[in-house]
Amino acid sequence: MKTLTKDGQDRHDVAALAQRVAGLDAARYFDADADEELRVAVTRWPVLARLMMLALANIDAPPGDDRRKAEISA
Repeated sequence: MKTLTKDGQDRHDVAALAQRVAGLDAARYFDADADEELRVAVTRWPVLARLMMLALANIDAPPGDDRRKAEISA
């Protein structure tokens, strides 16, 4: 998920660092900030999350595991 600040800069640490460090591929790293932001948002606004059909998948999966990403509910 691409998330930018109001001034157009990337707000996640890994992507911002990849812009400054040659050879760093941000796609190969997991940004825990994005995962935590999603978890907080779904918890804070559960009705909106249900309307958007978002659900947190496998909360107990280790950080960086694809199963922890939000998935569309069927």
